[in-house]
Amino acid sequence: MFDGLQLVFWSLAYLAIVVYSIKYRSEKQIFMPFIPGMLNFTWELNAFIRSHGFIGHTVWLVLDCLIIGYNFWVLTEKKKRLLYGAATVFCIVLFRFLFQWPAVNGMLLSSYAIDLIMAVVYVWNAKKVSRRGMLLIGIFKFLGDLFAWLHYKDSAVFVMVAGILVQLFNSIYLLLCIVRLKNPAAAGEQKNRKKAAKPKSRDKKELAEWESNKKAKKKKRK
Repeated sequence: MFDGLQLVFWSLAYLAIVVYSIKYRSEKQIFMPFIPGMLNFTWELNAFIRSHGFIGHTVWLVLDCLIIGYNFWVLTEKKKRLLYGAATVFCIVLFRFLFQWPAVNGMLLSSYAIDLIMAVVYVWNAKKVSRRGMLLIGIFKFLGDLFAWLHYKDSAVFVMVAGILVQLFNSIYLLLCIVRLKNPAAAGEQKNRKKAAKPKSRDKKELAEWESNKKAKKKKRK
């Protein structure tokens, strides 16, 4: 039962991330931080290959492709894209090795290592993740991790400990989401507003665009 529920809620989390990414793509804000997005994709790709195209891994791989594709798109600098791509290739090879490691259940242990990294990174990037649907995605993620832990907690000590830490960080993230949505200024939104100041660049096109946006905002206020 718990395994089925974690599949449902993680699928909803991925789907929500994809939908919000597409709907608000013009804002170019992240919905899943770069590192977790990369780790999820590379793990799921190896799981898909290992399962010979199991339907569950197929669906999640498609969603992960859309998520990492969006993250690549958000990165505007070529150097950062190349670095992200190189890290992605490295992780594909790394998980390929871990999945075949006979001494341990590398597939399960690596998935919980990713869960823990994801939970920590979401907390660390709570101010950078888009406010669009962040609480809904956080709730789906929390429930998905909770039911996954209830299903696998007795399989290894690492899974037991990692699962507890994941839920702790997920709870902190939900609190940060609530604080940010209720009081944007307290969550650092004012710093982001300062970025909208007049650009120092002498590029005429950039200055004209800034002036145009400024006039549009004034019209809206009227």
